[in-house]
Amino acid sequence: MVAQHKNIALPANIREKVWEKFSGFSPETTTSMHSDYLSKKGKTEVQSLTGYIVEQARKYHLEVPKYQKMYRRLIEK
Repeated sequence: MVAQHKNIALPANIREKVWEKFSGFSPETTTSMHSDYLSKKGKTEVQSLTGYIVEQARKYHLEVPKYQKMYRRLIEK
């Protein structure tokens, strides 16, 4: 929704492409943001990834309750 409002063209099958890519990872694979949380570095990508979507959704008056919930929980940590 955010991409559409920002006129960013995504492939029609973007969800399938992302799922296909993630499905190929081993169960032990983690993200860099998760690795940062685990190492307790204090600085993560939460603002530039999750926070950005929440801010842009607010700007365009979009409902993103799952992102908002994730963002709140991530910044509490």
